[in-house]
Amino acid sequence: MKRLLLIPIIAALSGCATHLSQEQCLTINWQNEGFNDGIAGKPPRDLSRAAQDCSQYGIPVKNDRYLTGWRQGAKRYCTPDYNLGYTDGLAGKPENDIFSRMPICAQAGVKLNLGAYNSGRQKGLQSFCTYENGMLFARQGKMLPDVCPPTLRAKFNAGWSTGKEQFCNQPENAFALGKSNQPYPEMCVPALYVAFKSEYDRGQAIGQRQGSVQSRINELNDRISSKVFRYSLESTHAGYYKLGRNKSPEAAQALDHVNAMVREKQHLESELFKLQVMR
Repeated sequence: MKRLLLIPIIAALSGCATHLSQEQCLTINWQNEGFNDGIAGKPPRDLSRAAQDCSQYGIPVKNDRYLTGWRQGAKRYCTPDYNLGYTDGLAGKPENDIFSRMPICAQAGVKLNLGAYNSGRQKGLQSFCTYENGMLFARQGKMLPDVCPPTLRAKFNAGWSTGKEQFCNQPENAFALGKSNQPYPEMCVPALYVAFKSEYDRGQAIGQRQGSVQSRINELNDRISSKVFRYSLESTHAGYYKLGRNKSPEAAQALDHVNAMVREKQHLESELFKLQVMR
């Protein structure tokens, strides 16, 4: 299949308004399309829309070839290789993640074959399950993963415990998490790390206030812009506004309202700056 046809084909077959052209109907390799979908772990497409498009040119859509390709791709998808296993092991991914492939495998009528994948995963875990990585995992606020084999678990867990103490005894970590509205790290049990929880709550309150202030500033900007345009107000060097060509009483009243909103916005921007730099 030609690369230049990939985008319009995908768009047409995924429910977009684009229709397949005569050239596309002639050149699409349906078996390759199916294979690409299968190896990507996608369910088979409904080709009825494509069949309708191509029928007006008297060109049949080869659904059987598409399904043949899809099953071939799905079989590859259901046989993850050594390299993927090694990469997942090196990243410390949970063992159950790979089983998310099972529904596609069942649909294709093939078994999930993890022989090569598991060999690679075990090799990757040899490099992942170290004291240093355990400590790094905890310093990132992550819960202890149950991925390391028994022979390496003690070393990794010891590193994680050390990293956890370092992380949960640094209140600035908690403040940053709370302020950015990140979830509270479960490993820092509030009853054991009171200062950490207190700083998390403080950061969360500041983050929420920061969000509300920003929302109000956005609202004021919209309202100011609307009135400035409607009443032809002109800006001044001080950031306020003056009457333009419209000298009506309504424009004068709008000017007072706009300048009041400008003052409010300036106060809020000052507060927002303080909130943003607060530590």
